[in-house]
Amino acid sequence: METHKRIYNKLADKVELSVERVELNAEKEARDFMIKAEKIYNNSKKDAADDILSGAFKMNDGLKKLNKLSGEVDKMFARIDKIGKELGVDIRKTTAGKNLTKAAQEIEDYQIKFQTAESKLRKFKI
Repeated sequence: METHKRIYNKLADKVELSVERVELNAEKEARDFMIKAEKIYNNSKKDAADDILSGAFKMNDGLKKLNKLSGEVDKMFARIDKIGKELGVDIRKTTAGKNLTKAAQEIEDYQIKFQTAESKLRKFKI
């Protein structure tokens, strides 16, 4: 009987150690998963922030192009208006004048949209 008790005690110790190893292994795996999840989250967050910033830069580039185009339309209108005055014609009442006025207004509308979009992108936080 004494031998049986010693065997059971030794087995109980080994089982206890085995359970502790399994628990330690599970803890390590859980920590590894948490580290991996955090890394995935941080990388994705950085990528998204980079994409948003890139979008803001693109909107800014578009706005610069629209500003340049607006200046070109203004110069063209001034030149045509000057010629019209020399000829005694109110350029604003002609089809060309109306089309230039409409183009200038559309450009201005796009400029406002670009500014708004860029501002929202820059304020967007992840």
